[in-house]
Formats: sequence, structure tokens, C-alpha cells
Amino acid sequence: MFSGAEGGSFPLLRKKRNQLARIVEEGFVKRVAINKLRWKPLLLQIYRLAIVVVTLLLIRHHFQYLEIQGDAPV
Repeated sequence: MFSGAEGGSFPLLRKKRNQLARIVEEGFVKRVAINKLRWKPLLLQIYRLAIVVVTLLLIRHHFQYLEIQGDAPV
């Protein structure tokens, strides 16, 4: 090998390696951000559906309670 090559003392190679690392890191960050944005609408729809289901269950429970209790005096 060339003398000094082991330590990465070539400034041009070090610059290119840093540029490549930055490009790869930025690409990864962008992909992660895009993937997170894809999940947000789906998670929001699931949350809304869960709220509707819980509301319906509470209404059902309330009417069952009224049906069982009936016209019982206090």
C-alpha cells in the first residue's frame, strides 16, 4: 500500500467518502420521513374508527342498563 493510505490521509478520498456518507444519510432520513408520513393517514383513520366503536358500545351498554332497570322506583 501507499504510505499513509491506512489512516485515510488522502484528502480527496476523505472528502468523497464524507460526501457519499452525507448523501446516504440524507437519503435515509428522507425515506424514513416519507414512510412516517404514509402511516399518519392510516393511523388517523384507525383512531377515528376506534372512537366510533367505543361510542357505539357505550350507547349499547346504556340502553341495556335502562332495559334491565326498567321502570323500577327509586
